[in-house]
Amino acid sequence: MDEQDVKSLAVKLAAVTDRIEKRLDAVARGTMQATQAMEQQARQALAASEQVSAGVRRAAADALQHGTTEAIDRFGGVVRASERRLEDAAERLERRMLTVGKWQVAFAWKAFAASALGSFALIGVAAYVIWEAREAARVTRWVKQVNAAQAAGRLGACPAGGEHVCAKVDKRWVRLDP
Repeated sequence: MDEQDVKSLAVKLAAVTDRIEKRLDAVARGTMQATQAMEQQARQALAASEQVSAGVRRAAADALQHGTTEAIDRFGGVVRASERRLEDAAERLERRMLTVGKWQVAFAWKAFAASALGSFALIGVAAYVIWEAREAARVTRWVKQVNAAQAAGRLGACPAGGEHVCAKVDKRWVRLDP
């Protein structure tokens, strides 16, 4: 794997990370919308409660004013209807809260998995880059040694000519065969 492959891998990792971040943003927006919906349900439940209170006050005023059983019956009907509406609103709110809780748990696990995967990929790339750097340093040391030997006059073209390389050993030239 050369430097170009490492760069390509880094670009691909960046693209995957970007897609994961976009998905996490979408999940966060969904969670926010669910939270807003729960708040709306709570406001509706509060409004229903206020309507019940107003109905109860009217029914009580009718009962006191007219003193009839009809007002008492209406009062009982209003109370029962209000009770049903409040129970329905509470059930809807509870279902929404359970759904949002499940979304949050799923979101947390997905974020953890994405972070772990990205971390492992980053560690792998870092290890590969370190290995490549060590190899390059080893090759560089070898080239420096060859250049130093050539500069010192201990390595060069063979005196007999040709394209062979010779090394000077104990004042005589020795041909190096590949």
